[in-house]
Amino acid sequence: MQTRQQLTQKRLEAAKAIQEIRSRYEGKGVNLPPDVSDQLDTAIADFADAGAQLNRLEMIERAERSLTVPEERTMVSPGFGARPEDASHVRDFRAYLRGDLGRGRHLRAAHEVGLTNAGGYFVPTEVLNELVKPDDNPMFIRRISRVESVRAMITIPTITARPTASWAGETGAVSETGATIGKRSYDPNRLTAKTSVSRLLVEMSAIDVEGFLSGELDYQFRLAEEKAYMTGDGSGKPLGVFVADSSGISTARDRSTAAASIAADDVMDTFFDLRGNYRSRASWIGSRAFVKAVAKLKDGQGQYVWSAVEGPGQALVNGPVGTLMGRPLYESEDAPSTLAAGTYAAILGDFSHYRIFDFLGLAIQVLDQDPYASNGEYGYVGHKFVDGNVDLAEAFMRLKMKV
Repeated sequence: MQTRQQLTQKRLEAAKAIQEIRSRYEGKGVNLPPDVSDQLDTAIADFADAGAQLNRLEMIERAERSLTVPEERTMVSPGFGARPEDASHVRDFRAYLRGDLGRGRHLRAAHEVGLTNAGGYFVPTEVLNELVKPDDNPMFIRRISRVESVRAMITIPTITARPTASWAGETGAVSETGATIGKRSYDPNRLTAKTSVSRLLVEMSAIDVEGFLSGELDYQFRLAEEKAYMTGDGSGKPLGVFVADSSGISTARDRSTAAASIAADDVMDTFFDLRGNYRSRASWIGSRAFVKAVAKLKDGQGQYVWSAVEGPGQALVNGPVGTLMGRPLYESEDAPSTLAAGTYAAILGDFSHYRIFDFLGLAIQVLDQDPYASNGEYGYVGHKFVDGNVDLAEAFMRLKMKV
């Protein structure tokens, strides 16, 4: 297995190789020689492979950290306003995770946190911030979208048609055009993740159970959410941006390629179909296959329309893989990847208009009955309520392969 430094260097060298080929042939109006095209394919594959291995290595390191014995510490970040009583509050939660269900019930009375009939426990804000670490997660939708925590159903009024002003003479009738008001509704869809841990490891403090839950349950939540934000059908889950739906992004926001494959003009047409105020804040999202395809495209002057990101470390792992028409391009394993006739190839949009709502917060429940008790384990099940959808369809354009 390669080290983080080796993988980072591999991806940086691949990016430099791509840029070198670009600079050598840019503006010359000629096709790449077959051997150079193969070199470019190899560099693109190395660039993507190193990124995938860096993501995998990050998850392995997080899992290894969860097996270390934690030092005595509070789980309260000073940035979230620690108070003197927080330390006992967190100790009660830690004891609850280690099987002291009575401490969880005492905690409910003392701190007024929610406890379900089955013994579930709503994580207090300070502990939630410790368990859920989006900065450590390689997924990006939450970072580019608008995310809010709420405790009620959400309905957002939207203007679907505006009144129109018209010139009128000094006298005469005034034409009336009415505004049409629509709405976007967001509901708490339940997302769950369940795992178990050896009772011996937990009670002997041989495992940092808090770290384990953050590394496993949180990752599974993020994995399921990211996929839903891309291709969710909106039934009991968020509505994804690659799903045509009148309640989200309809087919009116689609542009088809001119031919069976993607051309530079298709990218430009999609880009300029989006109004300038949205373009200036927009990001592209596409699959690995889409990134590979656009990396070879040139405009009419022989200039590449895609630019690689150069630089070490997390920018390559968690950030965009490059820019396309000057806007960030994010590569997603959850985006449609076949590039077949009638499928979506990519989306461009101002993702501040993709709204994600977290309802109530994360709840963790300890299960110590069978089958866990007989197996010498504790079971942990996390519950989260979330929804996601666009609030303004005109802030997005999708590129679709020609049928």
